[in-house]
Amino acid sequence: MRRRPLAIAVGLLVAPLCSGAQTPDAEAVPRAAPPSLTEVGGRDYLWDPPLAPLGPEWALCPPQQLPLVAPLRPDPAPGVLYLEAARSEVHRDGVSVFEGNVVLQRDEHRIAADTVRYYAAEIAPDAGQIEAEQVTYNRGEVFLQGDHGRFDLVRNRGTLSPVTYQLRDRHGSGSGERVELLGEDRLRVRGARYTTCAPDDLSWVLRARDLRVNRATGQGSATHVVLNFKRVPILYTPYIRFPVTDERMSGFLYPSIGQSSRSGFQLALPYYWNIAPHRDATLTLNSMSRRGLMLQSEIRYLNPRSRGEVLVDYLPDDRLYGDDRAQYYFTHRGRPTQRWTVAADYHRVSDVDYLPDFGGGLAGATASHLERTARATYRADDWVFDARAQDFQTLRGTQPYQRVPQLMFRTTRAERPGQLNLGLNSELTYFDHPTNVPTGGRGDVTAAFSYPLRGLGAFLVPRVALRHTAYALEDTGEGENLSRTVPIASVDTGVFLERDVTLGGTPMLQTLEPRLYYLYVPYRDQDELPRFDTGRYDMSFAQLFRDDRYIGPDRVGDANQLTVALTSRLLESNSGMERLSASVGQIVYFADRRVQLAPGAAPETEARSDLLGAVNARLTRHWSAGAEGHWNPEAEEWRVATARAQYRGEDRRRLNLAYRLRRDQLEQTDVAAAWPIGRQWAAVGRWVYSLQDGQSLETLGGLGYEDCCWGLRVVGRRFLTADGEYDRAIMLELELKGLSSIGERGLMDSLLQDGILGVR
Repeated sequence: MRRRPLAIAVGLLVAPLCSGAQTPDAEAVPRAAPPSLTEVGGRDYLWDPPLAPLGPEWALCPPQQLPLVAPLRPDPAPGVLYLEAARSEVHRDGVSVFEGNVVLQRDEHRIAADTVRYYAAEIAPDAGQIEAEQVTYNRGEVFLQGDHGRFDLVRNRGTLSPVTYQLRDRHGSGSGERVELLGEDRLRVRGARYTTCAPDDLSWVLRARDLRVNRATGQGSATHVVLNFKRVPILYTPYIRFPVTDERMSGFLYPSIGQSSRSGFQLALPYYWNIAPHRDATLTLNSMSRRGLMLQSEIRYLNPRSRGEVLVDYLPDDRLYGDDRAQYYFTHRGRPTQRWTVAADYHRVSDVDYLPDFGGGLAGATASHLERTARATYRADDWVFDARAQDFQTLRGTQPYQRVPQLMFRTTRAERPGQLNLGLNSELTYFDHPTNVPTGGRGDVTAAFSYPLRGLGAFLVPRVALRHTAYALEDTGEGENLSRTVPIASVDTGVFLERDVTLGGTPMLQTLEPRLYYLYVPYRDQDELPRFDTGRYDMSFAQLFRDDRYIGPDRVGDANQLTVALTSRLLESNSGMERLSASVGQIVYFADRRVQLAPGAAPETEARSDLLGAVNARLTRHWSAGAEGHWNPEAEEWRVATARAQYRGEDRRRLNLAYRLRRDQLEQTDVAAAWPIGRQWAAVGRWVYSLQDGQSLETLGGLGYEDCCWGLRVVGRRFLTADGEYDRAIMLELELKGLSSIGERGLMDSLLQDGILGVR
């Protein structure tokens, strides 16, 4: 999510008179949204652009249309005063009176009035000044209108009272008792009022007793500021400072509020610290009625060749938990040179319940490991070298081995048809563990030769490889060096057949793509080899064409098998759009699979694998659907199955329907939707239900109202935590368009971005 420029609580108070002012925002509890960091090195690559608003594209209300003073000269000479009037009188004392449609122009300043009194420059003490009645003033996108004005055209000073103003590029308008122009860059407004609502519907109004602006320093200040919503005061501050240009500045952000069944009522007060154009920090006091006061900090940096973020959260003496709670997170990405890249990630929490309590949603409740990794990569034209150190904090489950370090080298040269290709993939890793034995080093290298033959309608790719793995183990009692060498041979072949068809009057191209993949790997006894980081791939259609059923070098599966697969597609002849694709495949085994993860485990004796299939269809312009699964012919049941349908309509209408099955593990339905209701209402919801357990895993429902200058959203959420209890939360957001949000910032959009609806 992009971090939008942000002032403090009422930073846009000055917006009507300063075109550089920034729109403040606040993010959801517990973290506030600091501004975007300045671009460094030609681009801002830290955050993604925000989603478009949910529901109708509501523009801000059109402000009161003050009249435009037409320029007398499209290209005026600098410093020259141009004047036009129906009548004029020139007096001997140097005072000139102009009446009837008077228009003055000097540089960017344009003034229209009924009557103007001009004091000649050679007459003191009012040299170069004018007095005007019924005044309209234009400068850039700022429009002022008042009853009486006095201007010093030489010193760029003046007053106008009472004043009505409009800022067209911000769709804002307002009024004031008096405006004082104090030079080219400074002004003062007394009794200022501002809104983005229409003049006949002032749903919200911002008021300040005294406002001062200095565009030279990029800062402004205001005293006794009150924000009214529906004529009810909802915010007061005796004094504020705010930016009046695109530059960021330090200050308090809008407070955030929320309610959770685990933490109670939450009130977060963030302070933004603008350290430098490419460094900043956000410090937050987050008060939770049931737990206590949490201190949160977020530090960001953006350099020409690196970027990163540091988060530290600390909750002393959690009243519910009975102990101190903390979270530490660090991420860094860098490119020291054109070919070298570096990365580091560190995440640690004080206890296994921290993420379920504060992580939010099912993702935090089900996290099992937190990764800590440091990595450096060198990319040459035809090869890549990678060095990595990796560790984990285990929240639940078994503790993985540490890789300290892991060195990898592989070739990346693209396959060249009709030529002999050599590929090399190697790694050297040392594994450590606080309790498990053995520990030690492992080296693995695979050299492969292929000779691909490809034509327009067929391909044939024979490939042979030799894989060698060696171990230098410790903590085995007497030390032990083990090794394994396995040859691998495969042949991948297929043809592409096509024909022209017509469906519903639309010319289509249908393809038929049969494919055969033969794999031979002789058996090697590997029961004595340790298993540091090796597991088994989940069965999928892509897995039908891999040369190993295991991920990781500790096991190389023996194989004498043939994959038979068939894919068919329907493509629109004119556009090339794929309307339908269907694939089915199965492995035929010519020998038992003796290599297993656990030593001494019984071999696999099935003659055929499950039947794997996948279907994807673009049914209409808005509807798409897909399904995939593993069918076991012997048991006559689905082992794994997923089905989904999605509607993507105009105005961000979304409907997702999903079904997930993993035999003896889970069976779930998932329904999610975002839908406008009428012109100004929109709803969002999700329901995840476990058919296996007969209970809801997550239920969410929200309703939003959109007006042209304000919006209100409320969302209720309930999800099942890891301890089997439900966490409930109610979130509220009031958005004053052109100003900021109070409550949970961007509720509807954040739900979409978190993947609730499967769209971004």
